[in-house]
Amino acid sequence: MRNPFVAPVLLLAGTLALAMPGIQAAELPVIDSHIHYSHDAWSLVPPKDAIAILRKAGLKRAMVSSSNDDGTQMLLAEAPDLIVPVLRPYRNRNDVGSWVRDESVIAHLEQRLKKHRYVGIGEFHAFGADIELPTSTRCGTGSGPG
Repeated sequence: MRNPFVAPVLLLAGTLALAMPGIQAAELPVIDSHIHYSHDAWSLVPPKDAIAILRKAGLKRAMVSSSNDDGTQMLLAEAPDLIVPVLRPYRNRNDVGSWVRDESVIAHLEQRLKKHRYVGIGEFHAFGADIELPTSTRCGTGSGPG
C-alpha cells in the first residue's frame, strides 16, 4: 500500500531546497602537513622565496622536515609563525635506507633535540621488522621501550 503523504512531502522538500540560498562552508585555514626543504632545494629556492611561495598559496601553517635538518631551521628562522618543525632521523639522504641499523642516529637526534624545538620526529622510512630494531624503538616507533 502506498503512503499518500510521501509525494507531497518530497515535493515540499524539493521546493524548499531550491528556494534556499546556497549554504557555504566556513573558510578554514590551509595547513600543509608534509613539506621537505632539503639541501638540494636551498640554492634553487632560497628560504625567503620558499616562504613567499607558501604564503602566496594561502598556507597558515606548514609542517616541514628536511634532510639534513638545516633546511627546516632556515625556514623556521624566516617564518616562525608559519613553519612547524619536524625532525627527520636523516643526516643526509644516504640515511634513508640505513638509519634503522645505525645507532649513531640516536646521538644525532638527541643533539638536534637539545638545540632546537620540534613538534615531532618524522617522516622516516622503516620496512617490516625494521621497525622493531633498537634505533627504531629508541625513536618511539616500535613496540619496544621508547
